[in-house]
Amino acid sequence: NNCIRILDANIASNLLPTGKSFSIVVWVNKLANATNTSPFLFAYRDSANYGINLILYGTGNTSTDFGFIVEKNGGASLSSRSGAVNTSGWHMYTGVYNNDGMYKNSIVKYYDATQVGSRVSSSNATSAWSKPASGQGGGIVIGTAPSTVNSANAIHNLKGYIGEVRVYDHALTPDEVATLYKLGIQKHI
Repeated sequence: NNCIRILDANIASNLLPTGKSFSIVVWVNKLANATNTSPFLFAYRDSANYGINLILYGTGNTSTDFGFIVEKNGGASLSSRSGAVNTSGWHMYTGVYNNDGMYKNSIVKYYDATQVGSRVSSSNATSAWSKPASGQGGGIVIGTAPSTVNSANAIHNLKGYIGEVRVYDHALTPDEVATLYKLGIQKHI
């Protein structure tokens, strides 16, 4: 399958440091005739099988749910799967995890420049990830699920194109997401 796997534990742990805010931005053009039911755009798994998923649910290019999931060892898992989106053509999918200030332990997801979901945990537990173990399917994966989830199941493979992937070491603001969308739309449309 066509995907990218970053199994180096140091790269993954430096991109997604333990307990810190982060943002994932992925530009995708899913094929209209794609029949896979839940392709992963971006995923991360640590050695304890906790991690991050940016995923589309559904087939074809209409009424697809867009999900952002953050699962942490020692902290509450956060998931936002509401909000159908049209996946026809190029679109920007953004997941923001905020672990600072009044929005501590919260996630927000954006479709293009529009917020389409959020979730806040009341847990004060410290979020933590172990370093990924490449032998256990850990690390960063783009375009499919980690092997601990995938188990050679083609429903998780993206059928389409990925234009770019960005990982930020902070929680993007709505204005930053809007700016990224305006800049990216010129390249991808």
